[in-house]
Amino acid sequence: MTRGAVTLGIAALALAGCGGPKAPPEAGYGQVIWKTETSVNRRSADLRSCELQAIGLTEAATQDEIDAAAVATPAPEHDRLLRACLTSRGYQIVEFPVCTDSEMPEGAVRQILATDMLPPLTGVRCVTPDRAGFVPR
Repeated sequence: MTRGAVTLGIAALALAGCGGPKAPPEAGYGQVIWKTETSVNRRSADLRSCELQAIGLTEAATQDEIDAAAVATPAPEHDRLLRACLTSRGYQIVEFPVCTDSEMPEGAVRQILATDMLPPLTGVRCVTPDRAGFVPR
């Protein structure tokens, strides 16, 4: 998999609710990109658009162009531009506690990528980085 595809994939998981490898127990908090009352499709489209903007491209870019631009864009610059774009679209970048086993009884975890209309931040108990999910209060 190319860096561009990986970048877009990781960012999509981040939008979904802090994807990637399971956070070590000592991490304690997981960072997520959150926007209430926004459908999964809208969040995915916003993330893709912001990812492309962060590497200086438009929706018309080919995969080869995306791959090349992703490699050429320094990570700190990419992160700054991505955050600015998402913030301008009403997203919040926040940290939630990582769920402990006791906070995840059977059926409690909701998948962020499968949840339209995320609840307000006050309605979230914790996040599950290993499952790209969250547990509501």
